[in-house]
Amino acid sequence: MNKRMIYQRWFLTIILGCGLSLSKYIPVNAENPSDIPVELQKVIRQVDDAANLRDLERIKSFYSSQYRTTDGLTLKKLTEGVNKFWTDYPNLKYRTEILSWEQKGKNLFVKILTTVTGNRISNGREIKLESTVKSYQSFQGNQIIKQEILSETTKLTSGERPPKVIVNLPLTVKVGETFDFDVILSEPLEDNLLAGMAISEEINIDNYLNPPKIPLKLLKSGGLFKRIPPQDKPQDQWLSSILVRNDGITMITKRVKIIP
Repeated sequence: MNKRMIYQRWFLTIILGCGLSLSKYIPVNAENPSDIPVELQKVIRQVDDAANLRDLERIKSFYSSQYRTTDGLTLKKLTEGVNKFWTDYPNLKYRTEILSWEQKGKNLFVKILTTVTGNRISNGREIKLESTVKSYQSFQGNQIIKQEILSETTKLTSGERPPKVIVNLPLTVKVGETFDFDVILSEPLEDNLLAGMAISEEINIDNYLNPPKIPLKLLKSGGLFKRIPPQDKPQDQWLSSILVRNDGITMITKRVKIIP
């Protein structure tokens, strides 16, 4: 086992609402998820089908050329990342759920929850991926023009018995506030050795395209406990952890929103 594990940044935003070109289906005053029209539900299924079939050209057609996320990700960079993502994980499964929606004038605003699962083989070892991302989409006409990630959790596991953990982390933190990132082993350590590391990083386009390396350290306790210093600007943070035991590996990344 190398002492440095590379944590890949998963380009999940390609399926966060892609294809929700729904303005022609939605009544102006409809906001309750229980009132979602049949046509809207049909489009959601088509979106998931396109992602499951790796139909990137179909998915790209739903994005404006001016598309940009609040993290600074453009359509070009998104496309580059998702090509690699699909190569690494050829059997991903996508499921998208509308949480709320409303139409204001000519613009449509949709909050969705996307779940992604899959696995890959790397150096003879199976790696399982589970991810959930909640996002807020802005549409103009029939194309997505803007996206904001509200929350996200990505977990990678490998081995016969990946460490089971409990993660304590706030969803939002104000500028200037200190907060804690705790990843606690939820089962007895017994005589097993445990290595790991926790890191924080600002979310921006460079970190999407250049994921960090995480150096491992032998741990003296059953978990990781990291205090995050105050941030001086409202820029979201990724908090990542890895725990390595002789019978398994667990890696988790979560987003913390830094607000004014």
